[in-house]
Formats: sequence, C-alpha cells, structure tokens
Amino acid sequence: MTDPAALLATNLHLAAVQRRAVLLWFASPGCACCSRLDVHVLPDPVVANLLDRAFIVQRCPLDASARPLARRYGVIWTPTLLVLDRHGALHHRIVGALDATRADTELRLGLALVWLAGGRLAEATAALQALVADDAVGAEAGYWLGVAQLRLGHDAAAWQHLNHQHPGSRWAQRTGDPRHSTGQQEPR
Repeated sequence: MTDPAALLATNLHLAAVQRRAVLLWFASPGCACCSRLDVHVLPDPVVANLLDRAFIVQRCPLDASARPLARRYGVIWTPTLLVLDRHGALHHRIVGALDATRADTELRLGLALVWLAGGRLAEATAALQALVADDAVGAEAGYWLGVAQLRLGHDAAAWQHLNHQHPGSRWAQRTGDPRHSTGQQEPR
C-alpha cells in the first residue's frame, strides 16, 4: 500500500512540472456519495475533460494510512475534494454530494483560484469571468475576479457588480464597500 502523503508529494512534483493543480479526493468505503462521484460524476465527459486537462487526481481512501493527511487538510467528511496548488496549498474545498454540472463549476472555480494565487492572472480572470453568472459560485467568483482585476492594476469593477447582484453575501462584505464594510479589506 502506498503512503498517501508520499504519493501526494510525488503528485505535487508532477503538478509543478506539468503546470497543473492537484485534486486530492477523500472517499470512504461504503459512502454512497463517494460511489456516485466515482461512477457517475467524475467520468462525466465534461468533468473528465477538465480533470485530464488541468489536474493531477489523487483518490485517497479515508483510512488509517490517510488520517495524517486528512488532519493536515481538515477533512472531517466524505466525499471531500480539495484543490491544491503545486506546493500543496489548499485553494478550494468541495464537500458532500454533487452532480456533474456542480462538480465542473466547483473544479473550475478551484482551478481559477490556483491560477490567481500562482500569478496566472489572465487565465484566472477569464475563468472567473465565466463563473460570475453561476448561481452557486457567482458571488465568490465575483469577489476573486475583483482581486484579479486589482492585481492587474485595474479597477475592481467586478466588485461593483458583486455588490449589486449579491449585496448581502459574505463576499460583498469583503469588498470594503461602505454599505457592507466590516472595517477590513483584503490585502492587495
């Protein structure tokens, strides 16, 4: 049996070489949602194409050998999918049941966040722009799109849209807009 932490180290190296993200997928034996992901969601052509193109995927059964890795990333439930960068930093967490459409959306958001953190601003901006209209992740995508715009030296126009479309969201509160101010702004 391969040590999950050692396998992750190998996969992180491979991700760095191939300029990909890592999808670390925790599953439990007998978990119906995990089985559904394995059989129906991840093999979906749209999801599978995204995974093949942009991710190194590591399935990690949540057993005794994986517990240290699960503790490291705060995994307490399965299925849990973690989108990591090439350094092993966590950028997006997906927990629980989801269908193929939702998996595609969540994975694209995670990938955009990896790109944003890694300085791939043009790719992150394009990916986030495609997600702002999504009901499930639009507010979060709008927030991070504003961050990308600021990092590119532009106005955070996405934050105006975010504050208009999702005024009560926790993401609107993070923009520093006086209508939603918590007294803090994200670092620039």
